[in-house]
Amino acid sequence: MKKRVISFILCLAMCCAIFPASALAAAPELKHEENLTPALVAAFGTQITSVASGRYKDGPYCDKLNDCFVGGFNPGDGTSQRLVSGNQAADIVLIAKSQRGYHEGSNANDLTGSSTGSGNYTEYGRFYGYNGVAWGGYFIYWLGRMVKCSQNLFTLATKTYNSSDVRVGDIVTMRNGENRGIVSRISGSTIWIIEGNYSDKVTETSYSITSSNITGYAHPAYGNWDMQVYADYK
Repeated sequence: MKKRVISFILCLAMCCAIFPASALAAAPELKHEENLTPALVAAFGTQITSVASGRYKDGPYCDKLNDCFVGGFNPGDGTSQRLVSGNQAADIVLIAKSQRGYHEGSNANDLTGSSTGSGNYTEYGRFYGYNGVAWGGYFIYWLGRMVKCSQNLFTLATKTYNSSDVRVGDIVTMRNGENRGIVSRISGSTIWIIEGNYSDKVTETSYSITSSNITGYAHPAYGNWDMQVYADYK
């Protein structure tokens, strides 16, 4: 009996060494990825009708997302743009722009984006199975999935670099890790950042590149994605 107890203690000690407290604390983030089925991880394209919730499809922001893949979306500069570049950095920003103004809902059925609710219910959180909670990070995850990013953008955003090297498409850590955003535009020393769950909605706000609201920037390992994924939308 004593040998069994000693063996159990040694086994427990080994587990603690392999999985320290910091790793155990991060488990929920890993679970988010594990909850994704192969169909959800696969290229977005023709899956839009099965991936998007019925309530989201009833709202204007799903229509704007469709425009990015099909007819063309006007990001506010008078142009009509589609995801034809195959460049993840450019395409992820266009999709982020299409979601500007999306407002969280008050319950799990309030996902159109046109709500004035304040219950943290969004399409982005629902997509990952975590609705009714702070959703700024899920918005960034969701953007990445729309252009088939294999990178964990949320984690990469904890790596900082010199602000003079900022690029469009970079992930930004906001307000000491309170939220994440994506750089949508740069003009001199001013940048525009799109973030979810800011004033309960997806917003685009201008900041100085060296603003104290920005904790750090990160370059995701973007690449050229297979544009065949939306062939059925052409």
